[in-house]
Amino acid sequence: METIGSYLRKERESQHISIEEVVARTRIQKHFLSAIEEDHLDQIPHLVSRNGFIRNYARFLQLNEAETFKRFPIVPEPVPVGVEQPKT
Repeated sequence: METIGSYLRKERESQHISIEEVVARTRIQKHFLSAIEEDHLDQIPHLVSRNGFIRNYARFLQLNEAETFKRFPIVPEPVPVGVEQPKT
C-alpha cells in the first residue's frame, strides 16, 4: 500500500530532485523531510506543522495539494480558521 511518504519520495525522485534541493527551496529542515518520506509523521511535533510541510512539499513538486490530502486521508486536512468542525 502506498503511503504519503513513499508517494512524495517517488514523485521527487521521478523529477530527479535531491532532498537537499527540496531543503534549499522549501526551507523545510532535512530531518522533517526525511520523517515525511519515511512515514515517521509522529516525529513532526504539531499537526499544523506536519500538514504545512506536506502541503509545501507537494506544492514544490507541482502536485495538487488538495488531491494529495484526499488521496491519503490518514493525514487530516486542516480545517480553515472560522469553519466549524463537524460534530461526531
